[in-house]
Amino acid sequence: MENGETCDVVDARDCDPCECGLCLFRDDFEVSCVELDQLVSLATSVSGVYGSRMTGGGFGGCTVSLVQVEAVDKVIEYIKVCLLLAQ
Repeated sequence: MENGETCDVVDARDCDPCECGLCLFRDDFEVSCVELDQLVSLATSVSGVYGSRMTGGGFGGCTVSLVQVEAVDKVIEYIKVCLLLAQ
């Protein structure tokens, strides 16, 4: 059932399935924030990341990223460096 609903939303929005969840949380439900959106953006810009999304909205939120084993350290380091440079 949920998979069919997801496909309906993707079709209605004419968007990438991997980005659809982020759009729903950020735009429709308004439970994301700039910091979580930034984490998703940083993670998905690294080669070896299959996808990243916000979860736990309303309870502080966090991100979950699906990453190739070989890319884990690279993703962590990239996000650390970007966040430190942004301070």
